[in-house]
Amino acid sequence: MPNFHLSTNRAVLRQELRERCEQLMLLLADQVQNLPLGNESWMSTERELVAAERALARLPLADG
Repeated sequence: MPNFHLSTNRAVLRQELRERCEQLMLLLADQVQNLPLGNESWMSTERELVAAERALARLPLADG
């Protein structure tokens, strides 16, 4: 049973990371378009997006 839980946890984590990446992409696009010049708070969003994408890339595509 431990493999089942590990597999389920990875699938849940993978889905949550995908959803977070989508949210961050939308937020980043909005920030870049609407923030005033000189406001670079979008850079924090970009850093989080890159970190989430890297974490997602490190997860195995198939469990088992």
